[in-house]
Amino acid sequence: MDNRIKKGLQLLIIPALAACSGGQYTLKPTLLPDKTGSQITTDPGFHTVLQQGYIEKRDKQSLFIPCQSDKPIPFEASSKFWALFHQLQKKPSEKLYAEFAGELHSASATTPYRVELKEMRYLSKPKADSCKSKPKHYAFEAEGFGEQPWTLKVQGQIIQVVTPPPNEFDFKVTSVQAQSHRHLVKFIDQLGTEGMLRFEQKACIDPNQQWIKPYQVNLRIGPTLYKGCGMAGWLSPQYPILGDWNGQYASKEGPVIYKLELQPDYSTSLSVHKPGQSAQPEQGFWKPRGAGAEIFTYSATGATSLLFDYQQGMLVSKGQTLDGKFTPFDKPLQMLKKGHPMAQHSTLPPKQAILGTRTLPVETLSATTRVDPMVHKALLKYFSDHRTKPDGNFYRYLRYDLNGDGIKELLIEMNWCRRASDGCVLLIFQGEKKGYRYISRAFDAGQEIWISEVTHHEWQDMWTQNSKGKWMLLKFNNISYNEQLKPASDHQIPEQMPVQLKFGKKSWIKLQ
Repeated sequence: MDNRIKKGLQLLIIPALAACSGGQYTLKPTLLPDKTGSQITTDPGFHTVLQQGYIEKRDKQSLFIPCQSDKPIPFEASSKFWALFHQLQKKPSEKLYAEFAGELHSASATTPYRVELKEMRYLSKPKADSCKSKPKHYAFEAEGFGEQPWTLKVQGQIIQVVTPPPNEFDFKVTSVQAQSHRHLVKFIDQLGTEGMLRFEQKACIDPNQQWIKPYQVNLRIGPTLYKGCGMAGWLSPQYPILGDWNGQYASKEGPVIYKLELQPDYSTSLSVHKPGQSAQPEQGFWKPRGAGAEIFTYSATGATSLLFDYQQGMLVSKGQTLDGKFTPFDKPLQMLKKGHPMAQHSTLPPKQAILGTRTLPVETLSATTRVDPMVHKALLKYFSDHRTKPDGNFYRYLRYDLNGDGIKELLIEMNWCRRASDGCVLLIFQGEKKGYRYISRAFDAGQEIWISEVTHHEWQDMWTQNSKGKWMLLKFNNISYNEQLKPASDHQIPEQMPVQLKFGKKSWIKLQ
């Protein structure tokens, strides 16, 4: 049994179709509960894109036509998959509907990109509503047919079962045994009724030969045995990059405006507005790549690929690949979420930062270690957006209005320190009416920070000293403060720094 299962109740499901995965392509996601044991999430082990659409078998190059587009994409799968495909296909030219995890590949100038089948979820004869399937929030489902139709869903640690006439049951998982191709799950309800779910990695075809699912399933509740077919649930992805993005970069011909949509079904729409030209939306797909994404689109000029990194709440790209040829941007393209205050403007800092001043009263503020629900919520969102775990971290914080809008910003010192004398990581959140929004991270910030009356883009300059006594500047660049602190020359250091923020050596708050 998996060691992680021994530590706590963990349901290991391998939603792969052995007959079509070809061994090395077998996908083995682990469905794990959180620390409270109340939820189960998916960790696929490598990034794929869940696709739905129609597959057309051809002699030289088979094609996949996505539900969201009429543009066919070169499609690749193993001979074992095609053997299953032909079991359902009655006519040589007949297309079949499919839902599968597929890897998107950039290839060459002649094949801009292609999709490779990794894991089959569902294969069927096409119906009028085939493309209307939406993500479902459960980890595994099964159904039986014949004289005793039944359904089963695994959601969190709960197994929901409906049997004739109908009877509804909610069971709680008590144990899991996982082998390479077989899984045995035992469960019990509040009345003490025990049951067992056994599913095996074998292609399961319905009696009318209309569809194929990846598992053969046996379900026993008390003395009654039910048989049927099962498949992995189709979970909605949770990524901070989902949504609408706006940005532009300064080309030699003038500003080029980009608008990008990243949807939960991995479809995307990209609109590029160049000087003197009208914008034409390009449809395509995206796939996760680290914390960022890779975008694939088709247009009249060819197939385009854009690689984005996710940095400090921005999507950043250095260039695009058109029909296999990479072309760098004159300057990096930086995109902000729709609704961001700067999203309708250039996301690149201008050559000359806008200087200003704001008179500040003399005061000294000390960090607090009092737990505040709004601060706690902002930190948990930060960890969620960066796809890291908050457990085992400590922090302390204070508030100060850095941009003069009357709402205090949140400054959090984390216990991420190389050496205490060199300072720690400082997280900066913009204060808003309903909470805080993360904008910046600074490394090696000292235990004391001074705020000067000088502003850049309406935000106050901040200063700190390193272990050698050198003054270091934090300056707003129209989007965020700088991450890396560099020593300032003597003539840059302002005479007046009326506000002192002290993090000091107080105790920390444990983030839970």
